[in-house]
Amino acid sequence: MTSPPDVFPSPTHWAVSRWGADPYSRGSWSYVRPGGSPDDRAVLAEPISDGVILAGEAVHRTRPAMVHGAYETGRAAAEWCGDASSVIVVGAGAAGIGAAEVLGDRCVVVEARDRIGGRIDTVMLGDAAADLGAAWMQQYGDNAIAERVRALDIASVPTDFARPIVRARIDNDAVVVHENYRALKAACAAFIRAEAGGDGWDGSVPLDPGPWLASLAPAERAAAVRMIEGDIVIEAGAPTTDISSKWVFSEPGVGEGDCWLPSGYGDVLSRLVAGIDVRLGWPVTHIEHGGGIDEGVVVSGPSGTLCADRAVVTVPISVLQAGAITFEPSLPHRHRRALDRIGLGTVEKVVLRFAERWWPHDDNGYLRWFDEPTNFVEWLDLTDHVGAPVVAGLISAPHTLGWYNESSDFDIAMRATHALHRCAGLFPSSESSRSVRTDVSER
Repeated sequence: MTSPPDVFPSPTHWAVSRWGADPYSRGSWSYVRPGGSPDDRAVLAEPISDGVILAGEAVHRTRPAMVHGAYETGRAAAEWCGDASSVIVVGAGAAGIGAAEVLGDRCVVVEARDRIGGRIDTVMLGDAAADLGAAWMQQYGDNAIAERVRALDIASVPTDFARPIVRARIDNDAVVVHENYRALKAACAAFIRAEAGGDGWDGSVPLDPGPWLASLAPAERAAAVRMIEGDIVIEAGAPTTDISSKWVFSEPGVGEGDCWLPSGYGDVLSRLVAGIDVRLGWPVTHIEHGGGIDEGVVVSGPSGTLCADRAVVTVPISVLQAGAITFEPSLPHRHRRALDRIGLGTVEKVVLRFAERWWPHDDNGYLRWFDEPTNFVEWLDLTDHVGAPVVAGLISAPHTLGWYNESSDFDIAMRATHALHRCAGLFPSSESSRSVRTDVSER
């Protein structure tokens, strides 16, 4: 290893997500909790009444936690509205825009934020675009958003999640982590299945890898812990104790021909939303939905009241779980029970731009870094396709507790930079993040 430079590289621009603290998202994407199943997603997709239906990634049975899943449920909800002459769409994320595309001038979209996109947020770091929220198009070969991207001639770039650069630090030594994650997943699933009752394994058991980890030799255990962090915790954005031991391995996810967008997801949505009546800064707090289409729906909030024949509600399930929107009549028991069984995990993202690229990289651009203690596990090198040295790091909620929401954007960006320095081997674990230069500019 070469000697570290006198001054460590520091970012010129950065952006920091706050999905967990954002009152209009309260998390990033959904996962199945112990006792739940994809059937609960299907229940949430059922109409609440003759006047209201939910849409969004959390209610898609086969495409959960994905932008195109949200988009498809929005379009399906719009079809359910039939020939209703007026529809209110609550939320201007992918589901809301999908619904509005179908409904056309029969709908008005109300959005609490001052921008469209929901959990999609494309930001600029100088002249380079980057996504602070959703960034990939999963299941690319069967993806309705990808179809629109191709039709609009928007560039996309594949990421092979099975072929990362992997680095880890064990006892302060950088080592390569065992890469056979699929085999480790299978072993973990088999162990938990046996503990939960063989063929009767129904997913009601929380994911508790402790006994399985204890059965492994030290070297295998270290690799298994990193598999859990890199393939489970970062994917759910939740602690293993709140994740279904069955469905965490069974629901579809990343790694199915995934592509990302150098111009940002916002570029796609801004084109899809053209011509749609979207009212920003319009949070909804109450929905009256009567008993049938003849009685109509009344949607209200601090900005006013709107009436329509039907409503498509596309807010994240966490907003409903928190009671931020009240319903009259209240949600049916089936929906309330299903809401209890689906969680919304939180994964935060920090995007950094530097004067030059100095971190480990290859043509694939996907890096995993297992530090002690665990922090920014996944990195995506955007440099080759956005025209600037930009890298994005992801950290899951279990590893942000007690510091992330209490820290400034600057401090979080410096902590991420420190992790990237350690990954690159620029300084050992004993060095403090205060060693990073701070004469940088925020976006």
